[in-house]
Amino acid sequence: MNSIQFIITFLSIANPAISIPLVPEPCASYAKSFHSVVDQAKRFNGMALTYPGLETERNRLRFYQQMDKRLVPLISCLADHKSKILKYYLEVKDMTETQIRLFPSN
Repeated sequence: MNSIQFIITFLSIANPAISIPLVPEPCASYAKSFHSVVDQAKRFNGMALTYPGLETERNRLRFYQQMDKRLVPLISCLADHKSKILKYYLEVKDMTETQIRLFPSN
């Protein structure tokens, strides 16, 4: 079930080629850092479908936590610059936090 949630979550995150140009220049490095984790998670997910298991689920949680951590400075920077794309990243943060909260604890 988590595999399906994970896929849906990442399909809903826009392509960085679309969202990063909308980020103000002072915040661009934060956006690139966040999207690099998303890219890693997408690659991992492709491999994880072949090798499901407990360790795979732990790695998914680790990616969610990394994304959540990298969203904090990005959102702060966007808020400081009153960026129009702030709403998008707030929604992504909310989605990421929801996935972390729904993750089964061991």
